[in-house]
Amino acid sequence: MIEKNKSYFEIFILFISISFVLNAIPEIIIQGWRFNKYWIIGFLILIYLIVEKKIKILGLGRDSIVLIGFSPLFIAIFSELFRPIFKSTKGYNPFYTLLISLFLIIFLIFLFNIFSKKIKKIGVLKSIIWGLKPLFYYSIYIIISSILIYFLGFFELIDFNNWELPNYFGDDFSKRLDPGYAHFETNYYLNPLRLIVLMPNYIKVGNFLGNFGSFCGLSYEPHIAMFFITPCFFISKWFIKSPKKLFFYRTGFLFTALLSASIVNIFSIFLVLLTYYLIKLFSVKRIFFFFIFILIFISIYSNLYNLITDIEFISSKLRPGNVSAGVSFGYMNYILSPSTFIGDGFFIVPDYRSNFKFWDFGLLYSLLYVFQYLILIFSSILLMKSKKFNFLGAASLYVSLHILKFPLHAIIYPFTWFFLFLNLLCLSQLILKKNVFQRT
Repeated sequence: MIEKNKSYFEIFILFISISFVLNAIPEIIIQGWRFNKYWIIGFLILIYLIVEKKIKILGLGRDSIVLIGFSPLFIAIFSELFRPIFKSTKGYNPFYTLLISLFLIIFLIFLFNIFSKKIKKIGVLKSIIWGLKPLFYYSIYIIISSILIYFLGFFELIDFNNWELPNYFGDDFSKRLDPGYAHFETNYYLNPLRLIVLMPNYIKVGNFLGNFGSFCGLSYEPHIAMFFITPCFFISKWFIKSPKKLFFYRTGFLFTALLSASIVNIFSIFLVLLTYYLIKLFSVKRIFFFFIFILIFISIYSNLYNLITDIEFISSKLRPGNVSAGVSFGYMNYILSPSTFIGDGFFIVPDYRSNFKFWDFGLLYSLLYVFQYLILIFSSILLMKSKKFNFLGAASLYVSLHILKFPLHAIIYPFTWFFLFLNLLCLSQLILKKNVFQRT
């Protein structure tokens, strides 16, 4: 009974941690400043580790591979703690950096502990399925709720305007409801039947799918909602064995994706599927260099989106005047164009409205970020080559592609590091069995 309760606690803490910022559940449970969640959940994890009395390991070989995979992050965290000695940054908050750094370290130790126990009992694959199960069930809730709300509105069975967003959804929502917010609009959010969040004024498509604005799940933006649940589309076969049920799930997911109308989500899914089929035709090394070429291409020709004019919707999303595209390319340029060695901080996210001119990422952090990103990309592609872990590889590749939309924010989210941890865990299994490039 104690072990069962402990398992429930572990999966609860894991899901809440990876939900930080990406959905409203942590905000609803723990009210107040966003970073209250970090220190409160961090404290609970610390108590858990103390009760456990010792830090469990995955096994010497597997530990080494996972730790090496996270080495750029560890170097960045270590250097961040001492960076203010060498360079003073205006507006720098050492408490904020310390909080993020300590939480990420504690969270990774927590992952080591819970997965080491599970692996000994049920093996690597079943342990990963166990860890992803709450996320998958959450995706089912979002899909069913979104479709239900859409058709209730379509047949005029409810009036969405009668369902304003309650004030317990947290800071990421409430600041957008403030009349002082730069993009403030009346009824910025609606919360029909208290099931999902809707942005009625954010109409992306002109057909029947855009009748009610954009569907956001329980997140503050449509693309954030899809970023959180889309990995489940790729791993769904692990959870749904019936072909008919799998078809309904995937069809429901795709309909929900259309309701959100997130372009970066659609592009990322397309690139993952394209990569999957390319892997069948070419070697992993060629695919890896293909992605490096794409990254270089983006960094050099970031103004290429000016040429896309044929499709009105995509053009409006990608032209320079569009805030969404401008911010994404601005952050990528900020990371890839450092002007000093130390920079202003690995966890500092400049306000895009300042055009980044007062901030510098630094050559050190730029190299560490790129190395860490390439580890995420390369490990995902390697797993896609493996028959046993190919679904996880596809899900992780999606995560690595979508984070280009908000590259600096994503390194703060435990969600990103969770998928990298799972990647490295599976990769260590393949390396130890010496079948990395074999389909077994």
